[in-house]
Parts: sequence; C-alpha cells; structure tokens
Amino acid sequence: MKKIIAIAAFIAAISPISAFAQQADVDPSAIPSCAVISANLRYGARDTTDSSVSTLQDFLNSRGYLSSQPSGFFGQKTFAAVRAFQLANNISASGYVGPVTRAKIRDIDCNGATSTPVAAVPVWNPIANSDLRGIVCPVGLICSPIVQTRYGWHSTDPAASDSVEGLLRAQNNTWSKSSGDITVGSYVQDILEGRLDQPVGRGAIGKVTSVSYDSSTSQRVAMVDFGRGYAVGIRFSELSPLYVISPVVVTPPVVQTQYVWHSTDPAASDSVEGQLRAQGKTWTKSYGTIIAGSYVQDILEGRLDQPRGRGAIGKVTSVSYNANGQLDATVDFGRGYSVGIHASELSLLSVVSPVVQVQSRYYWHSSDAAASDSIEGQLRAQNKTWAKASGDITAGSYVQDILEGRLDQPVGRGAIGKVSYVTYDSSVSQSTAMVDFGRGYAVGIRVSELSLLTVTNPVVQSRYYWHSTDAAASDSVEGQLRAQGKSWTKTPGDIAVGSYVQDTLEGRLDQPIGRGAIGKVTSVSSDGATVDFGRGLVVGIRFSELSLVTVN
Repeated sequence: MKKIIAIAAFIAAISPISAFAQQADVDPSAIPSCAVISANLRYGARDTTDSSVSTLQDFLNSRGYLSSQPSGFFGQKTFAAVRAFQLANNISASGYVGPVTRAKIRDIDCNGATSTPVAAVPVWNPIANSDLRGIVCPVGLICSPIVQTRYGWHSTDPAASDSVEGLLRAQNNTWSKSSGDITVGSYVQDILEGRLDQPVGRGAIGKVTSVSYDSSTSQRVAMVDFGRGYAVGIRFSELSPLYVISPVVVTPPVVQTQYVWHSTDPAASDSVEGQLRAQGKTWTKSYGTIIAGSYVQDILEGRLDQPRGRGAIGKVTSVSYNANGQLDATVDFGRGYSVGIHASELSLLSVVSPVVQVQSRYYWHSSDAAASDSIEGQLRAQNKTWAKASGDITAGSYVQDILEGRLDQPVGRGAIGKVSYVTYDSSVSQSTAMVDFGRGYAVGIRVSELSLLTVTNPVVQSRYYWHSTDAAASDSVEGQLRAQGKSWTKTPGDIAVGSYVQDTLEGRLDQPIGRGAIGKVTSVSSDGATVDFGRGLVVGIRFSELSLVTVN
C-alpha cells in the first residue's frame, strides 16, 4: 500500500511539468515552410518581383514531378511537370498555373492533402515524332506544350524554330505591315494580344491557307498556318497583312571593287543583255508595275562595284518593300550576278522577239489572204465573226489594222490581231499597242491606226427561224428576268452598252431555240449593237431591228 501511494505522489509531482511542455513556444525556423504561390504562372514566366516560379519548382521537385534544380524560369520541363501534377489531381491539364492549381498546391503542401505523382508517365511530343504531327494526344500520355489548352499568347513570346516565324527568321527574311488585301498565300501577323489556347512557340507570323465568311459574326475570317502542325481560323480584323522581304543574295566573285558602271559599257555575251542581243531581240521602255519576271534597264549612271560586262538590261527575280516603304527589286544581270536596286532607279522594258517571216519592203493590204496559223486565220477556222466596236483598246482586245500599205509585214499576217499590252510612246506623243498577229509575229502599232473589234462565236442551230412567240428558256436573259418576277416596257432613247433591248425582226434566221426576245447590249458601233441573249449566244443586230426596253 505504501508503494502505491508513493507512485501516485510521484506522478502528481511531474504532471505540471508535462502540461508546461505541451504549451511551450516553438522555434519557427524548425517548422518546414509550405508552398504559397502568389500569382498565376504560365509557360515562359520568370522570377521577377517574387520567387513564385522557384517556389513552384521546389514543390514539383518535392513531389516527384520534376527532377531539376529550381531555375526561376518556367520552361518546357516545368510545363510538363505542371501538366503531370494537374492530371494526377483531376485538374484540366493545361500547364497554366491558375487559381485552381495554386489552391491545390497550397492544400497539399500546407494542409497535408495527398497527391499521386505521375512523373513516370511518358511525354509524347508531336514535333519530335514528325510522323504523328497533328494527331490528337494519345490516351494516357502527357502531351507536349504544343497542344496545351488555356495558354494565353502574347506577341512578346519567342517563336519556335519550326514555326512559320522561326523559319522566316532562319532564312534572314524580314517583314513590314502592308495595306493590301488578305488572300490565300498572304503572310499575316496576329495582332490580338492574349489569344487563348495557342501553342507555345507559335510565333506572331502565319500564312493564310483559305479565307471565308463567318455568318455568325458577319466577318471575314482566314485559316492561318503558324507552322508546328498548327492552323487556326482568325477574323480579318485581328490580323495585319505583311510584306515578307527576302534577303538580297549577291554573288561576289564577279564584282571588281570600285568599278563604276556606265550604260555605254559593252555587255558581255553571257550577260542578260548580251544573250538578248545574240537572239536578235530588241526592247523599248514601257509603262506599268515592275514585277517578278519583268525586264528592266538600270538608269543610274556611275553605279559602283558592278562587274564588268554586266550590261544595262536585267530580269527581275523578286520584288519587296523596304523599311522606308520603297519598292526594291532583285535584278539578275546574268554572269552569276544579282543585285537589289530601288525601283526608282530602274526602267520597265518591253522585249520584242525578231520577226522571221518579214519579206523586205512587203506592203500589207487588208485584201491580202490570212494564213491558217495567223490570228485571223484561226478565228475563221472556228467560224467566228467580228464587228467594229467602240471603247478603249486594252490588253486582250481584238483589233483590226486599218493602215493600208503598212511596210515590212509578213505575208499571210491577216488584218486581225490580239493586243498583248498598251503603252505610251513619248517620241510620237501617242499610245501604242503591241499586237500579236500570230505566226510568231508581234508589232507595235499606234492606237490611232487600229480599230477595236468584238469577236462573236458561231450559232450552232442552223436555219432555225426565231419568232417573238417562241418560249424563252430558263437560262436565257429573258428567262432569268421572268424568274425574278421582272417585266419590261418599250421606251424611247439611245441604245448603249448595258441597255436591255427587244429583237423586233420576226423570222430571224439561225437563232438557237429558247433564245427569247430580250437581250443585253455588250457593245455598240456605228452599225448596230452586240446583244447577249444568254445561253452562250451573242450576236450583232442592226439598231433598226432592236427596240430599247426598260426592265422594272
């Protein structure tokens, strides 16, 4: 009994000491700190005002998602580790550390919640596995940063080497904003900061693969390929068209330093000018826009550091706009030498091939027979007809030579030709047209010596007599007007291009069935009008056989 009392007294004596120990202060430095990330983080972030990225990396290391020392930079390894953590904790695996992910990290690290590391799950990268590019991320794998969601893109983000922008930079191309239209093949710049769900490394520059109209927003949109297997539809209003400028490549071996070129210097046989001369070709100054493929003449006397024998004539291989908004051209002068020259220092040329069928001093007359391989001969073989028309002579127009006795023309040339281009001859203060008569012969003729023509296809329904009571087919002009519920009335006035007219000649021969009575005038001359009745029928009719109508 005495022993029991003694033990009880001992326990009572030490009880205050145990209570004191439970209430004692604890050294804060001995308590492990928990991960508190104060700001949202995305791919590319760095430690700046605080160490949030390093804190995130410490946490991911401690949980087995990351196996590298904290760097303070949110790179691809950190991105993949964040996605692995999100996947393990039923969070959308976007790689973006937002409020939900930050709260989960704090809950796990500060409150003892559990998480299952999945660092052993392999990472699938569609860039490394090029044969899988564009395929949806396989089930059970953590996709690379190119397919992550909720990433907000910014123009300051670096472009990956396999993006369109990265490839352009690798080729030393530059670009500037343009005022032109956005079309298929255009280079464009994304101008919407913070665009969501874009792949990391996408870059700002893309190439348009198609354009369409979005009726839901009443806006035009473009499908833009940014490279890396990624294309996206973007509204025109969120894109800026670009001029992409290729670097000018100059082959140095042919350049004699400090050699000053002059237009009087002879052209070597292997220069562009030398080759043109050897082929018997000539050239004249022309008016128009300098484009790739144009022949041009260097008009800057005393140009420095040019190769001897270069010549004055070159061919344009590319054009672009420089930083000052000036048009530049890369000109190939032959001899392995190309150079970039301001368009203002070049003159556009028309190069004319020699005429091989010219019989010296032969005088052409309109009564001369046209050869079968001339333009006129080919039109006749197709049973086509022509009539004089009013209007401007432009590239593509059919014309008739009206100068009797023109000298040095090839036999069988014919009267009819097709205009290749029109220019202004300052030596005679007149417009001139380059006219192709076929047979390999083209010649410059003053516009005042030409008559504009309308060429008409033959009507294939031979001997059919048309009457105004005949029904009009649905694809005739009259049929289309009726389908639209329109009507017409005869009206006084002059018949002009664009007028609707009614054929008043009953029993007109060789007209197609279903032609209808109503047609639309496409051209007029002193004799009559060329009338389009639809169904592929265009025919010349005298004014006296037509009645002007007003369509209501």
